[in-house]
Amino acid sequence: MKRILSTYLNCSLGGMTSVYRARALANPNTHFDLVFVNDRGGLSAFTDLSNCNVRIINQSRLNGYLTYALGSLEYDLFTVTSQPDVIEQVPTPATTRVVYEIHSPIESIVAREVKTLNVSKIDEVWAPSEWAVSLVRSCLPRRKHVTINCHANLVDGTRFSADIETTQPLKARPDMTPIIWIGRMENFQKNYIDFLRALRLMPPKFYGLMLFSLEKDPGRLSAVLGSAAMLGVEDRIDVYLDVAQQDVGSLHRAARNAGGVFCSTALSESFGYGVLEAGKCGLPVAAYDVGPLNEHSIDNLSLVPVGDLPALADAMQGLAR
Repeated sequence: MKRILSTYLNCSLGGMTSVYRARALANPNTHFDLVFVNDRGGLSAFTDLSNCNVRIINQSRLNGYLTYALGSLEYDLFTVTSQPDVIEQVPTPATTRVVYEIHSPIESIVAREVKTLNVSKIDEVWAPSEWAVSLVRSCLPRRKHVTINCHANLVDGTRFSADIETTQPLKARPDMTPIIWIGRMENFQKNYIDFLRALRLMPPKFYGLMLFSLEKDPGRLSAVLGSAAMLGVEDRIDVYLDVAQQDVGSLHRAARNAGGVFCSTALSESFGYGVLEAGKCGLPVAAYDVGPLNEHSIDNLSLVPVGDLPALADAMQGLAR
């Protein structure tokens, strides 16, 4: 059986947890050893997968553990994400192919990673879309030469599919139309403020389901609710915290059945998991036209220029049933 060792920082409810789970589902005859530094609530994503072994290893012990694993077992592939120091400090057998993965859509972060990445110790770099491949190439210093390939992320069809009947009950809002938004309580990338501004431009029958994860600071929630109050939409949002992936899919289908829409106001994307997962559930999508979103083949997808709030509000109303 083929064996793959992969490491990333956070085992969360989405992100690389979703990437690894989908890969394991698509390759049942491959064994995946997954090593994370922080448990962020995502361990349950792998409990139903017999071909996954998951470990949470303290940062101070990570390099030693990876060195031991690579020296004890025969791995066909070793993948590292967001940790260029691991590439530098962990010796890898010549028989194991080494891949460095870059999933960030933010140019400054990508530039910082590739600047310190020792490309002589890797076989190739993976990025999740053709757009992301172009970004990595543009950030790679001229003196560094490495193969960069598109290794597209996969969507978990056991959770995100229009054919699944399971739906998550929505909070009682008779005769109102739901709009799902997923992200963080910040305006640096996911940009919740533009969602609230667009919601303000829409008729009162529309309300937002805002799904947040990796949030522990009450002050950040207060800022979100304060912004909603300032915009006059505080009574038109429902806040969900740390929703499991299977429940996200169920919420998408419930919103679809209620004639709703998915909205993305992200200012940057390297793949666009949220958009694609919603689309796979049959939920229409309105989003800012960023990164590789126009590479996806989704029914009922409307992309608008970044910051064009009237166009975004019109797109959501047009897609709603």
